[in-house]
Amino acid sequence: MFLSCSHGAFVSQSSKMRTLTHPTQLFMSSRQSSTTQTTTKSVVKLSPKERAVRTKLLDGSKNGPFFKLDRFGGKIEFGATANLVTTLAGANSQNLQEWIQDERRIAMSIWDKDLIREKPNNVFELKVMTLQFVTIQLAPSVDIRMWSQPPSASSSSEVPQFLMQSVSFDPNIQLLPGIGMSAKDLGIQIEVVGELQPTQDGKGVEGKITYRSTGLLPPPMRLLPEVAIKTAVNTISDTVTSFAISNFQKGDARITCKEFLELIELESKTKILV
Repeated sequence: MFLSCSHGAFVSQSSKMRTLTHPTQLFMSSRQSSTTQTTTKSVVKLSPKERAVRTKLLDGSKNGPFFKLDRFGGKIEFGATANLVTTLAGANSQNLQEWIQDERRIAMSIWDKDLIREKPNNVFELKVMTLQFVTIQLAPSVDIRMWSQPPSASSSSEVPQFLMQSVSFDPNIQLLPGIGMSAKDLGIQIEVVGELQPTQDGKGVEGKITYRSTGLLPPPMRLLPEVAIKTAVNTISDTVTSFAISNFQKGDARITCKEFLELIELESKTKILV
């Protein structure tokens, strides 16, 4: 057990040994352990298909909603891209680059803590609110792999990035009577990708998140005017992106970054004392 001792030390006492440990040594040991855990990351390798999806959604999309409809075949595609920008008080480029590589800390701070669940292999389940699309109701959840990527020759970024990409989903569909199709027949697919990195001025983080949903419209809905369908899906897209931005801003990113900066400051002061 530990007993308090004069001169700011701790006494570790057992039947075999009795040693004195200075508080700064305890702090540095804890900090080194945390750093070791942070820098030991699993390497995430994307398949050619995953890289193609990522490139298409991030590089080929503009900010805001998008919509595509094949009325003859009934296929619909829609989604949106949202920009994420947050200022983090007291931050600078150097400590932000270190903070953004703490992938688990970042992952758990960008979404409402009641709507995110950690899974193995850097995967996190994110839940979204219930959405109504004419006669279809959805309460989707998406499993998203989240990881940190340092700058490299293959990366377009000169600073570390925090990356996100969906690996699976559950649309959790409820159909109103008279649709004439099962939830499985709708063929719904949901894809989500995102990225986050320190701003150029080192005062915060910036990035974007994009989602795309595809599926088949039930025959009765194919008779609706295209403008009505587009209005409905754009409302969903606006709701989802607002929800994502709100969760990001209300999440613990500011809190965890502040704690991290305080830890760095304390470490700096401790080094002076050692």
